[in-house]
Amino acid sequence: MLTLVLLAQLTTYPTAAPASRPVELRAAEPVRAKTLSEIAAGRKGSLVLPTVVPAAKSPTPQPLPTIEAAPVSAPFELPAPRPTFAWEAATPAPPKETARFPVLAVAGLVALAVVAVLVFVRRSATGSRPVTRKPAPAGRPLPSSPVTSPAPRIAQPSVGSEFEWRWGGNVGPAEELEVVGARFQHRFLRRWGSQQDGELEVVGDSSFRAVVDRLAGRVLGSDALSGSFDAWLKPEPGHTHDSRIVAVIAVVRPDFIEPVGYLAKADAAQWQPLLLELERKVGRGFLAHGRVVRARREGEAPAVLIQGRVGLVEEALAARPALLS
Repeated sequence: MLTLVLLAQLTTYPTAAPASRPVELRAAEPVRAKTLSEIAAGRKGSLVLPTVVPAAKSPTPQPLPTIEAAPVSAPFELPAPRPTFAWEAATPAPPKETARFPVLAVAGLVALAVVAVLVFVRRSATGSRPVTRKPAPAGRPLPSSPVTSPAPRIAQPSVGSEFEWRWGGNVGPAEELEVVGARFQHRFLRRWGSQQDGELEVVGDSSFRAVVDRLAGRVLGSDALSGSFDAWLKPEPGHTHDSRIVAVIAVVRPDFIEPVGYLAKADAAQWQPLLLELERKVGRGFLAHGRVVRARREGEAPAVLIQGRVGLVEEALAARPALLS
């Protein structure tokens, strides 16, 4: 069986062909490439060169075209940078330019405040020192200009305090009186004169206006044209500006003792020596007859007058032995 199979295979597949003889191959001849001149000579007559027409010259040079780059949108948003903890040197901020007007305004307010404080300190330091002013001429009302007035050196009673008026009796033509308050005590000789003896005008400045108005309210009735009061004629030889000043102080019970003005300079020169002699020898002040006349025109201050003459003080000095006994 095996033998039959082998025989079948040998008869089915042909055997290999016999080997052929070797063939000689000839070497190929080298091929030379044509040069450009040869190519141009071969195509002579078929080439047409383009004619170049020169461009017309423009009178003005034309600007070169510009290329504008179109904005390119970001394809995606960049993530926010993460905070770093590295210490960085702080750069100083540029100084801000401030306006000059607020600085000047603040400086002006500070200067005004300093001036006001200095004026207040100066007035408070010199408030007790009287200053004299030129007396007003006779026949004119008290001036209304704001001028600092000299204040007499008297012990002022406390506000609202009352005082006691003690009568000591008659000493010749005069009366012996004593005014006793909570913080003061004054002794006087009272000698009233009449209108026939003459009148002296009390002068002053606007600082006395309020006091004179209060005095008029005390002594003037609703329909009265004038009223009387006790006028203390107090000499002030130690005055800083004028040593011949005689102050006029109204004494109205029960609680009014305030200066209302001064005697005129010519009258004070006659009255002051006798008043000083009365205080030195008798130890008492002099109370004269004062009178307040209602103002004739609206807005004017009431007029303050003293009725009497210098001889009234001389009569009071004549009673000195009786006072000293």
